[in-house]
Amino acid sequence: MRELAVALVELIAGAPAPQPDGDRTIRPSAAARVGAGHVVRALETASASLPPSG
Repeated sequence: MRELAVALVELIAGAPAPQPDGDRTIRPSAAARVGAGHVVRALETASASLPPSG
């Protein structure tokens, strides 16, 4: 889940995600990056099908 979260931040920001202080750096795997892409596309598709607000 942490890898997916970092991959999402990096995909949306277009830059490396800030890392927490400590010894462990979270580096998303290729699978986490693919999953992040799927999540973003699903959210874009879902938001496109919503009626306009206001």
